[in-house]
Amino acid sequence: MRFKTYTSRILHTDFVTCVGWVTPEEVITCGDDHKLIFWNALTHESIKTIELPATFYPTDLHCFPKSVGTGRQKQVISELFAVSATDGCFYIFNRNGGIERSVEAHKGATLTIRWSTDGSALATGGEDGQVKIWSKSGMLRSTLSAHPIPAYALSWSPNSDNIIYSIESRLEIKPLTPNSKPIQWKAHESLILRVAWNQNNNLISSGGEDCRYKVWDSLGRLLYSSGLHDYPITALAWSPDGSLFSVGSFNTLKLCDKSGWSYSLDKPQVQSVFNLSWSSDSTQVAGAATNGTILFAYVVDRMLEWKSYELIATGRKVMKVRNISTTVEEEYDFRENIIKLSMEFGHLIVITTNQCHIYKINNFNAPHTFDLRDPNVTFLLQCDKSFLLVDAINVNLYSYEGRHLMNLKWIGLRIDALNKSTLSLSADTAAARDGGDAKVLHFIDTQTGKEIANDNNKPFKHKLEITVIALDFCDTSNERKCAFIDKNADLYLTLVRASSLIALRTVKCSSMITCILWNHDSSILTGIQENSKLSIWLYPQVAFVDRELLSMAVLEKDSMDIVSKNPQLISFWSNRISVRKFDGSLVSVFVNPFANFLHAYVSQKQWNEALRLCRYLKENLDSHAIWAMLAGMALHGRQLEIAEQAYAEIDKVDKVFYIQKIQKLSSKEARNAEIALISGNVREAENILMVSGYVLRAILLNIELYNWDKALELALKFKNHEKYIDIVRYFRQKYLEKFDKSEDNQNFLNLSDEEYPMSDYSSFEDLVKNPYSERIENVPRSGYKK
Repeated sequence: MRFKTYTSRILHTDFVTCVGWVTPEEVITCGDDHKLIFWNALTHESIKTIELPATFYPTDLHCFPKSVGTGRQKQVISELFAVSATDGCFYIFNRNGGIERSVEAHKGATLTIRWSTDGSALATGGEDGQVKIWSKSGMLRSTLSAHPIPAYALSWSPNSDNIIYSIESRLEIKPLTPNSKPIQWKAHESLILRVAWNQNNNLISSGGEDCRYKVWDSLGRLLYSSGLHDYPITALAWSPDGSLFSVGSFNTLKLCDKSGWSYSLDKPQVQSVFNLSWSSDSTQVAGAATNGTILFAYVVDRMLEWKSYELIATGRKVMKVRNISTTVEEEYDFRENIIKLSMEFGHLIVITTNQCHIYKINNFNAPHTFDLRDPNVTFLLQCDKSFLLVDAINVNLYSYEGRHLMNLKWIGLRIDALNKSTLSLSADTAAARDGGDAKVLHFIDTQTGKEIANDNNKPFKHKLEITVIALDFCDTSNERKCAFIDKNADLYLTLVRASSLIALRTVKCSSMITCILWNHDSSILTGIQENSKLSIWLYPQVAFVDRELLSMAVLEKDSMDIVSKNPQLISFWSNRISVRKFDGSLVSVFVNPFANFLHAYVSQKQWNEALRLCRYLKENLDSHAIWAMLAGMALHGRQLEIAEQAYAEIDKVDKVFYIQKIQKLSSKEARNAEIALISGNVREAENILMVSGYVLRAILLNIELYNWDKALELALKFKNHEKYIDIVRYFRQKYLEKFDKSEDNQNFLNLSDEEYPMSDYSSFEDLVKNPYSERIENVPRSGYKK
């Protein structure tokens, strides 16, 4: 990926300090020559020039995009733009370049100005060291900060409740709420000139006179620091979709990934690049240079890979597709500019200015094409059966035939915050993080469009803010899982449609995880730890079957190829994992392919073949993890003989004996209850026992768990069976004697010896040893599910 740059015919006669996009095809610039010039981004020619007062020296300009129009005529148009100036004022201009109002803001020059992300407020930083908040109409709301050092740069947080600004070589994040403690840290070795906070990925970038640019998270933790440049960093800007940012310096323009590493370096002879601004579609950059030149740069050579196919967008309207296995290469031309590309699950999606083209990977000659409802597409996300197309207003679900299925909606939807970390899609479910509360996840059924609520009819809520979410692709609807990472870098797994009988809906899998990715072909999860170690969970479902197996059915790769700071997972299909290293290089890590084979056998109910595969791998280094994987699969599939052999191979003797005990039970319901119990699902086991009429086993189960009130409640409910009450009272008495306690449970104190005389243990010893020998027919099912 790189920039293709063009320079304008010089119309400005002095420094150009400001640049912004009014529409995706129109740029506005302003400089020390007191001219406001509108440019056509396609022809790089000026449209009109407006003369400003001779005392007007601008320092910064910011256009706030606003969607207007309907259907295909909808465009991102800035009706207003704000300009700060050296006279201490800021000016609000209308679309035609006329001054709507001017406001005296600071003593000395107003150095920087920014609209909030919701367009309801303005923030300015001045030479007097103050940072002020203004209403949209220019009324002062508050003075957020005051320092003796000029505020050269500032930016709003994605939800407009914090502002980051520079204080010489330090950065400070200040909440707008009164009496809130700010976050401050030393960010550079000398004066900071630029700072930008992206509203999509929540990352912060900064550049200064120390000739470095850096990338930070929202807590001020350093993610990337560039090498030393020849000159100070004078310009810096994020693309709206958060995937890229651009950096400007003296005769220098760089295109960088959001992680910080550089895609390309250009050396336009324009002197210092003083300001940069991205178009709303994240494909173009306009730059203001100190020699009066306007710089136009377009992103080209975007590359995608999927299995043996490679795609390169070689121009604004041209792409090449090459099949590496057959060396066949084809070129495709489009009538409109290519805006977005996505290639996964056997389909290629190309978004142009007003259309969407859908290709099958094995047939590029017959694409499905439809007109976009809104041309401002910000994000694409695919799964095996459908894809999401996010525009400026809606989250649209489409089939691969181009049929619009529905608009996904949920409470807390915030379009500008949707990306691969906050939105995930599978065949029947979409998962999204709440736009207002990062602790909340919304699960939407893509068949009905309705939200999947938990037992209390509320969305899933975690105890900490969630940073990354990912739905698995391959499980059935009832076993659909969502993996997520929280603020503490802990990895959790939750069932989307968990039964109320399952004891644990959410399970913690690991700690210190930075990124995760599901396999496209099987339900296998991989993640990278903070020490750059790669972990592969071969059967994550085992967390809800037998938690002891979760740490056993995992492979760890401590490969020197991926040991670097902040590596990123790119793709995971078959047994190949692609990892992007800290310097931008792409490496492949291969894992044991037999895990995918085992998933395939089990999905087809070929249990004997699965067992033979594991025996074949007996001397393999990963055989222990594969056997643990089979043990969980067999137990989940109620294949007790297979499970017994698998547990024996991993030396789980207690589980082997328990399974042998289960196999001796004649009743299918009794076996299912014991299997649920060995899996840790006590509520499910009790439910099966009660519905099946094995009340005595349910009572003994609660006694084993010291759930005395529940045990007594069941015994009293079936008091016609006098021995049940005797059994509960006997074991309660033994419990008190063992711990040298006196009875303090009111429910047991209410039992009189006259009404319920105590029997000798020998009278019910046989029942206790063989609880399945007694079965009650027609048990009332109130509170239990069949």
